[in-house]
Amino acid sequence: MKKLFITLTVFLSLSFPLCSQSFNEPEFIGDAFLIKNNETVPVNKTLATFTAKANATMYIFGVGTIKGRVEIPGTKASVRTESGNIQLIVRAIDNQSDPLSIISIFKFETKKNKRRADVSKAGTFSGAELGNFNAVDFNAKKYGTSSYLVSIPAAAPGEYGITVSNPNNRDGKSIVVSSFGVD
Repeated sequence: MKKLFITLTVFLSLSFPLCSQSFNEPEFIGDAFLIKNNETVPVNKTLATFTAKANATMYIFGVGTIKGRVEIPGTKASVRTESGNIQLIVRAIDNQSDPLSIISIFKFETKKNKRRADVSKAGTFSGAELGNFNAVDFNAKKYGTSSYLVSIPAAAPGEYGITVSNPNNRDGKSIVVSSFGVD
């Protein structure tokens, strides 16, 4: 009977998924930890800049589109992981909000020693669109007292960014982007 109990205990402890382990929450709102090799690794944080880029017809004829972009320096994040199912712990003001309304995960495009993602577009005849056009689908559930356990199923290689907004305070201040790379 003792052998059966020990065997059953070992089997159950090995069969629980990674998310059942207890990791600390990140310290500040907007911080994120990548779960890698049964440890948490803080992802890079960078103050983003916003740029606007018009196409050539806008300059020549006054008709065309303008894209708003968020940019961070460098072509690669120093925190890297392998492609596949990626898990992160992302700190928010609390974990009472729908995570899809406050957490944005997007894939960067790398150009000229920068990582950038389009966040808005305005056209002379098409109107304006606001949103993240490079958004990445994710699943999230409450974690700890103020965080979310975020899963990105089948993450492809590339550079990724995470932003967290405070639903109680959308004041337009600068945005911090947490970034990581997938090889």
